Amino acid sequence: QGVTGPFVIEPTAEHKATVIWFHGEGDLGKTSAAALRTIRNPHVKYICPTAATRDISSLMAPMTAWFDIPGRAMNSSEDCEGIMTATKDAHKMLDAEIAAGIPSNKIIVGGFSMGGALAVNVGLRYEQKLGGVCALSGWLLGRTDLCETFKANLDTPYLFGHGTDDQIVPYAMGQLAHKTLSKFCSNVAFKSYNGMGHSTCPEEMKELKNFIENLSK
Repeated sequence: QGVTGPFVIEPTAEHKATVIWFHGEGDLGKTSAAALRTIRNPHVKYICPTAATRDISSLMAPMTAWFDIPGRAMNSSEDCEGIMTATKDAHKMLDAEIAAGIPSNKIIVGGFSMGGALAVNVGLRYEQKLGGVCALSGWLLGRTDLCETFKANLDTPYLFGHGTDDQIVPYAMGQLAHKTLSKFCSNVAFKSYNGMGHSTCPEEMKELKNFIENLSK
């Protein structure tokens, strides 16, 4: 359960912002860090935790994951307890960065696949204003539990990126996340990548780099 020791990329210049990045199922924090190194900003600290290994119901196999995935359909049930535990663990990471002196509005949370889904949930439910939220090939958790009481980050920038040929998290789930979140939040962007599957591409990574740089100035 929970988060294991994060892989951290320290800034090489004055520390102005922090990115906390959550990997996809079956991955590791150090893999996320390797990808983020290609777009790193010298003023930004990158924290890439690794999820504990757990059984994934829909795959009938153990792997690193932030929570269980009972099913892959758009109307599948959710591991509500696991999601909330992961969200609270992530909030503790945010609290620690703030306690270390980084303003909350200089912290960006993001992730890939289930990590992106977690990042959006973390941002929506955090009680302090964040700098931004990013989900690559992700989806929206708790669609029936969204409400306008999550006031702190309703105008925070959200960035969704999704490949049109994603066979793991269907493109339609990314579109639905954007459509649903836009009903509550005023600054939600959705970027499509034609022909891309459940992965990233140079164009998307450039978009992510710009997103981080714009919010960490």
